[in-house]
Amino acid sequence: MGCGAGKAARVRHPAEPKHKKEGTTAAVVPCVDCTQQQHFDAVVIGGGSGGVAFATEASKLGANVALFDCAPPSPKLGRVAVKLLHRAALIGAAAREDAAALGWQGTAALQLDWAALVAHVQEQVRAESAGKLDQLAAAHVRHINAFGRLVDAHTVECDAALLRGKHVVVATGFRPRALTCPGAELCVAPGDLFSLKQAPGKTLVVGGARAALECAGVLRGIGCEVTVMARSVLLRGCDQQLSDMVGQHMESVGIKFLRGCTPDKIERVNGKLKVSWAGGKDEFDTVLCAIGCSPVDIGAAQAGVMCNPASGKIVTNAQDQSTSSPSIFVIGGSVSEAATRAGGLLAHRLFGGGTEPMNYDNVPSVVFTPLEYGFCGMSEEEAQAGLGPGKVDVYHTTFKPLEEEFAAHAHPRPDCYCKVVVNRTNGRVVGLHILAPDAAEIVQGFSVAMKCGATKSHFDQTLGIHPTTAEVFTTLTITKASGDAAAKHGC
Repeated sequence: MGCGAGKAARVRHPAEPKHKKEGTTAAVVPCVDCTQQQHFDAVVIGGGSGGVAFATEASKLGANVALFDCAPPSPKLGRVAVKLLHRAALIGAAAREDAAALGWQGTAALQLDWAALVAHVQEQVRAESAGKLDQLAAAHVRHINAFGRLVDAHTVECDAALLRGKHVVVATGFRPRALTCPGAELCVAPGDLFSLKQAPGKTLVVGGARAALECAGVLRGIGCEVTVMARSVLLRGCDQQLSDMVGQHMESVGIKFLRGCTPDKIERVNGKLKVSWAGGKDEFDTVLCAIGCSPVDIGAAQAGVMCNPASGKIVTNAQDQSTSSPSIFVIGGSVSEAATRAGGLLAHRLFGGGTEPMNYDNVPSVVFTPLEYGFCGMSEEEAQAGLGPGKVDVYHTTFKPLEEEFAAHAHPRPDCYCKVVVNRTNGRVVGLHILAPDAAEIVQGFSVAMKCGATKSHFDQTLGIHPTTAEVFTTLTITKASGDAAAKHGC
């Protein structure tokens, strides 16, 4: 018997179709007037990609699964929305700056309809959410529109209901962290962009991680004046050479950077937001805070699960998602595809007799900045530290794609760049990095080769498709150690 059963009347969720096909489960079952304790093979807290993947796969394997799909409001910007906004910014920038060089006339006067853009993105996000509900319904997962909290190692509570599971899977993700300075409540988070009735205008973006730089790039691309305030290095944890190059390119398209700064105070003055920091102050229309994320409090510590005392995160074995409690597992990570894979593998280990752990080697990723940064595998710093001195070769080049050759930019832009990091002992490519248009699409393809153990020789033997950006990886001959100029000339 699921939550909401018994004498309580069932309440339809707004996202659920009014008429369900016979033989399918309800898409949403709210927790109302529940008086009995429900028992499941697995209870999932969190309806993100990892939680949904686990729940649907476990259900297909015969498990009785309940999933809580409601958490404290999250102004986090999802990857679908980021890609759509990034695309909108690229189209606008190309129309304003590049189209004339290819014969198009009148494009410089194009204007963005902010309301139309936001409405389109919201519709896409709603469609994705509806698809998730359909996926859960088709798998006969009991979907509960409520925030679940751990009571003990097997029990999750929501409102007046208690659900027990042989296994509990936590897949809540993280929530954006807020500033602590006076006036922090005046800031918006990345996801709050959808609630703005008009374009953000002159914007201060606080933060130097992926979300901050992606938002800054989008806002600049749609014509806003943008300043990024970063306390430390950009894209911490990524290859630092490429991270610095991302910043340089963003500056070349008109984004200002305030380095080594944090806001001391934010106050509303005559309709503007006055921001003060050590050594300066300025007024903005919008202040966007993207300084990182914190875990959702689901009562893990109170339930006896070991948590990191500094961050509050549940201590987890990344390969098998296990915790200090044998019955509680955690699916997490900043890459949704990795969470999806981890969730599916966990379901097979718990209910399908599987033994395969999650492998986080060579996970491809991208930062959707104006010039995309795509990467897979080790950074140059990680390779040097992990393989040891004299064990790493770095092949690299700067280049300008054919499309850029035609562009009539108002200001010169830095060239694109790529490098492969190679284990000198066996020739294997252990890291691949590119700063170029469509970097995400390029890296996705090469990541398959890296999973197969591709060597630098394999790259050299591959014929490039001319003229493409990706072919640059098949013609790399210059190493950093040689000291030779790395610029590539011609298309």
